[in-house]
Amino acid sequence: MNRYRSTPVFFILAVLLSLSHFANSEDLETRQLIDVIYAGRQFVAIRAEAKDISVELDATEAPLWSRASGSLAAVVTSHRFLIATATSPAWREKPLHVEGGVKPKAYLSADLVLVSSHGWILGYDRVADTFLERDTAPAAGKVLAVITEHGAGAIALEHEAVGYVVGSNEFVSIAFQPDEVFSSASAESGTLSIVTSTRKLSLSKGHWSEAPLATATPR
Repeated sequence: MNRYRSTPVFFILAVLLSLSHFANSEDLETRQLIDVIYAGRQFVAIRAEAKDISVELDATEAPLWSRASGSLAAVVTSHRFLIATATSPAWREKPLHVEGGVKPKAYLSADLVLVSSHGWILGYDRVADTFLERDTAPAAGKVLAVITEHGAGAIALEHEAVGYVVGSNEFVSIAFQPDEVFSSASAESGTLSIVTSTRKLSLSKGHWSEAPLATATPR
């Protein structure tokens, strides 16, 4: 082949190889690296790039919830909050107290899991590799809504909104006004929002911002 004519061919091959490398990097970031199953009184974390790990429940312990996303798996039982990652050497756990027959509620994204349980918000931040804990009673009121998405979580309580961004190791809150009540929670374009009767509270980059709701124009 003529060496001058071969130059465009080598250029095209180089571009294709670079795109292939980029695609492989994207796949590593988005593919499921861990899953969780329950069998024979054991939860087993099945992992793509490490040995599977299991944890056995006590005789009086009941399984309540389990899920996996990306490289994070979480389990909630009547006694414990359990975490496994795609590379952790074993399951990690935190005691969980279930009282009055009220089951905890759990919410999971690829880097964050939050659990609402009897006046407490528990969680695990995969980026900071740490368990989280925040008291929600009695001043803040009951948990009304929780969302986890885009590496962050937002919690609507009766009297305040609480946010968390992975890697920060810190909950941030904004109090409701005396006559303000929760309306809805949503996630859009990487921003988590809590809408109340008077304001839209948005969590972005670890801070809450607020905007008044537009008033309806009289006809």
